[in-house]
Amino acid sequence: MNEIVAQFAEEAGVSEEEIRDRWRGRPDRIAEDLFRVKDLDTGEVRDLTLFRPYQPKIMHAYFYGDASTLNIYKGRRIGVSFIIIVCEAIDGLINPNSFFPIVSSKEEQAQARIRDLKILFENAKIEIPFAKTPTQSEIVLWNGTRYKAYTGNPEGARGDDSAKTVFIDEMAFLEDQEATSRAFSPFVSLGTQGLMVEVSTPLAKNDLFMRNHARGTETGYDENCNKIGTISIKQPSFANADEIDVEVSLLEQEVIPVRPDLNIEKVEEDRVKDPQGFAQEYLCRPIDDSYRFFNEESVVRAQERSQAPDYQFGLYTPKLPGVMRTMGVDIGIDHDDTVVTVFDHLGEKRDQRYLEKITNDVLAEAGVPNPDRGNAVHVAHRIAQIYSAMGVDYVILDKTGPGETFQRIIEEKLGRGVIGFNFSDKDAVNEMMGDMNAALRNDNVTLLKDEEMYDQFLSIVKEQKHDGQKPRYSGKDHSESGKDDVAMACVLGAFPPGLSVEPAREMVTRDPAPIGGEGVVAPYGTEAFEEQEKQPADPPPAKVAYGSRGVSRGTRRSYTPRYARRRSRF
Repeated sequence: MNEIVAQFAEEAGVSEEEIRDRWRGRPDRIAEDLFRVKDLDTGEVRDLTLFRPYQPKIMHAYFYGDASTLNIYKGRRIGVSFIIIVCEAIDGLINPNSFFPIVSSKEEQAQARIRDLKILFENAKIEIPFAKTPTQSEIVLWNGTRYKAYTGNPEGARGDDSAKTVFIDEMAFLEDQEATSRAFSPFVSLGTQGLMVEVSTPLAKNDLFMRNHARGTETGYDENCNKIGTISIKQPSFANADEIDVEVSLLEQEVIPVRPDLNIEKVEEDRVKDPQGFAQEYLCRPIDDSYRFFNEESVVRAQERSQAPDYQFGLYTPKLPGVMRTMGVDIGIDHDDTVVTVFDHLGEKRDQRYLEKITNDVLAEAGVPNPDRGNAVHVAHRIAQIYSAMGVDYVILDKTGPGETFQRIIEEKLGRGVIGFNFSDKDAVNEMMGDMNAALRNDNVTLLKDEEMYDQFLSIVKEQKHDGQKPRYSGKDHSESGKDDVAMACVLGAFPPGLSVEPAREMVTRDPAPIGGEGVVAPYGTEAFEEQEKQPADPPPAKVAYGSRGVSRGTRRSYTPRYARRRSRF
């Protein structure tokens, strides 16, 4: 420490004693005096300025707290993980030959913390030499202090030295919190002053991270002054977190961010996509393992918009210039349904133009002898008909499980405009669900008025599993039909992941399949039918519905007076 004081005193042009007096008991002053950071807006290097009061409070808990565990239950985007890195930087300078494991669920996230350290040391106001060239995963200082990145894999925790501090970043998102905690606990138990730092936004109500948080207090002692061993700090992203209404725009109510440079407009985007998730991640409110995702009022408004007299929908709805038209297809086998929906994309607007459940009756009417909705060739035939009639630009096709077979056959019929999507890609599902929710709440989506669609949208639940790091969306356990295929097809057609611009080139296609059943008499697999499929049929006169279901097939369900639905393609 004396060497650090001497260097900084010389740099600042003051006496060493003055620096010792200034720094005594004030790690926040050490941080602001020694370190510089890059400005996020300009990229210029500037002096580090802590956000008060919460960042100095965390630093004091780190250096002076009488506990073996520091648990910080935090809101998003407020720099808690970064301030722990600042603490470890100071700790490593003061205490030579210390070891600091940095643990995260993803390797790149742990490496990002190593990168933060490297930037701090390289831009410090005093010279902080490296013993060797830093790597993505490790930094070794001239005084023997070492920082190393780890994933949460317990196997990777073996064979290293005892640690001064183990930092577990975003602990709630580890695949197995208990196993990781057991694996890294020996790092700190070997020493007399080892510290385990657990930092995370919440994921599940009763996982290890939240249980540890509930066990601790802000002082590390209980009301009877008995030592607990865990200091717990709860820090939402807003000082007035308890007063914020998650159903009202942040731009229309008073909000006090704890970090003055917090981008409220960006946070508002997160809120509108998932208000309950916003309350969980930014406001540190009690969380449930699952909750209904879509807002009922927004779904009702979206369906009412399609009842306007000038709203056009149906199989022969003309496509206006500048519009990208996509078809979403959710493939269903056995109990599930295969559902086709078509949306027009224009800027932020998504207008549903068509909806159909492909049943055996639908296939028969489409001209398929001996129809079988589980037959990929039969389904591809009907999809090709809809594609041809509506001038679809892209077909977004569910390729999960048996959908892979359907995708291959449909690609053979339609060409390169078919894009496969796997619903096991939870990151992409989370993105498109959030986009759909935000667009509904902002009145940017129009949906056809159908009771089953309504029921399935309001049955979608976002589940936060205890043992998983990514949410799951499903409506099968809550919908009247025990299915969610209609809702999933709509989300897929309205917000296909990675497809947000108008197509740059024409879709390469084969000859369109015939429309209607008249004249399709040869069975599948015969040369006569295959030849017949190659000949485009003359389509019937264009039929555009204005405020009514002109292309209705009828429905099996009765409608309640409150949410009466006109007859749909089902």
